[in-house]
Amino acid sequence: MRTLSKNQIMVLKLLRQGKKPSEISKIIKKRASSVNEAIKRARGNIYRATEILRIAVENDLLEEDQILQLKYILSKT
Repeated sequence: MRTLSKNQIMVLKLLRQGKKPSEISKIIKKRASSVNEAIKRARGNIYRATEILRIAVENDLLEEDQILQLKYILSKT
């Protein structure tokens, strides 16, 4: 599984702040197509990660320390 690149994190943060891809493109000085690709890949990576976690939870595959880590992460939302 891949992680999110620094670029993907930055793009998603700006998107969550309400910026449009065209605005993000100007802010980070990248082509709009690059911004759209970063959004697509980042969302795909996040989707795959949540699917893996769903499967792990449904099949009782997580260890106690992993459960505690997830609870901590979810408490930040």
